[in-house]
Amino acid sequence: MEVVDEEETLLKFVLAVQKHNKQQWQLQALQQQKLHEQRLLMQQQQQQILQQQYRHQLQQQQAQQIMPNHLKGGIVKQQRR
Repeated sequence: MEVVDEEETLLKFVLAVQKHNKQQWQLQALQQQKLHEQRLLMQQQQQQILQQQYRHQLQQQQAQQIMPNHLKGGIVKQQRR
C-alpha cells in the first residue's frame, strides 16, 4: 500500500490550477490582441475607401472645371470655323 502525502498532492493540484489559469489568461490576452488588430485593420480599410471616394469626387470636380463648355453637356458639339 502506498502512502499518499496530502500536502504534496494538494501542492501539485494548486500548481496545476495555477498553470491552467496562466494558460487561460495568456490565451485570452492573445485573443484580445488579435481582435484589436482586426478592428484596426478594418478601420484602416474603411479609411482607405473613404480616401479613394474623396479623391474620385475631387477628380470629378476638377475635370468639370477644366472641361471646355462645349464638352460639358456630354455631347461633343462640332465647332464651326
